[in-house]
Amino acid sequence: MHGGEAPVGSGFARHSRVSPNERLRSNRKAPGYRVAENHFSCTTGRGERRRSMVGLVVICHGDMGTELVKAAEMIVGNVEAVESVSVRPDSAPETLKDEIQRALKKVDRKKGVMMITDMFGGTPSNIALAFLGENVEVVTGANLSMLIKFANHQDDKPLTELAALVQEAGQKSIVIASQMLKGAP
Repeated sequence: MHGGEAPVGSGFARHSRVSPNERLRSNRKAPGYRVAENHFSCTTGRGERRRSMVGLVVICHGDMGTELVKAAEMIVGNVEAVESVSVRPDSAPETLKDEIQRALKKVDRKKGVMMITDMFGGTPSNIALAFLGENVEVVTGANLSMLIKFANHQDDKPLTELAALVQEAGQKSIVIASQMLKGAP
């Protein structure tokens, strides 16, 4: 374990004798660190360093948002700067606004925050629209493809461009399978 070869498949063996500074200069990734090139970072109140990226708040009826985040993480791995807010039948609008405000602060990494809601015109999107602004965008019609697209580009695209990519991914993932298999438009 100490000084010997790492177990097969750990991904750490390549860097086990490399200093943390050398790891940052490397293009290879190992568990526990990320390549810092072309990323701004900010410091939390606790002195932790965080990469600059677009944050995400998923706001949906019931547990849909929480489960979408879990499903996306099954596919792409851990997604940073993401929170979900569940809207229940007995949720008071002011309580939801407070929860969303806390979630926004928690995921804000200085590149803006996207809010994805389940449907336009529903309570989640209506409340989210109150936060719409220069650094906050709202995209409705939540589906798994949208979260995967978000996760794959949250640190390399600006908010407005990412919102357009997420919308496009969501729309393209909705198909009628029999028509698609027949080659119909």
